[in-house]
Amino acid sequence: MNAPPKGPIDDPEDENALWVQLTKDVRPLKRQKSLDSEPSKPKPARTKKKKHVHHTPQTPPNIRKPQNTQLDKRTDERLRKGQIPIEAHLDLHGFNQEQAHSAVNRFVQSAYHAHKRCVLIITGKGQTDADGLRDPLSPSGGILKQKLPQWLTHAPLASIVLKTYPAKPKDGGHGALYVYLRRNKE
Repeated sequence: MNAPPKGPIDDPEDENALWVQLTKDVRPLKRQKSLDSEPSKPKPARTKKKKHVHHTPQTPPNIRKPQNTQLDKRTDERLRKGQIPIEAHLDLHGFNQEQAHSAVNRFVQSAYHAHKRCVLIITGKGQTDADGLRDPLSPSGGILKQKLPQWLTHAPLASIVLKTYPAKPKDGGHGALYVYLRRNKE
């Protein structure tokens, strides 16, 4: 079989001759006999009977359900950048976990009842050895640094705390948190 010309074909007779040459060996497919004389009707969809079981999610009683924790964009940005004046601070250096938890609860509730909005809680970055180095196998940061966010999202503080952000270096950096409290309407 000759290769077809590469350019456009101007003469329709040449085009027809080319088509006949290309299709001369083509044979129609044999028709298959249909098995059914009538098209089958679609079967109705099977539906399972649903049992009405009411599941209520089990959340521990001391975890609050999410409330509207949205700050307006400007306030959120100012808090994140450390531009909101800090009205009170708590330094947890030297506290053990139990003492710190108790102190945080008292401090945040006291600040809330005093109508304060932005407070700073300093946890520190955790203990280091005599050379000032951290154990690479220990969790990142100290136990108070890890626990503080949990304490702030559980009762009794969950209903008071609106938002938290890591502090800027001038306020304690990664060893401190800005805590923005809800407005006390009492």
